[in-house]
Amino acid sequence: MRIIGNIVEKISIVFLIGLVLVIALQIGGRIFNSPFMWTEELSRHLLVYATFLGEALLTIMVKV
Repeated sequence: MRIIGNIVEKISIVFLIGLVLVIALQIGGRIFNSPFMWTEELSRHLLVYATFLGEALLTIMVKV
């Protein structure tokens, strides 16, 4: 279980870092008046996946 917990933790960290970078790119695009169309949808998907992985990680950590 610890191996799965470590993998889920690493993946959720990657998703959260990706979320921060995509939102920063979206803000930068809006400042320079050329927003990217895909950043809003990608940030929404990353947030949902990070939430579900965080819940799975919490469940794993409580059982251990």
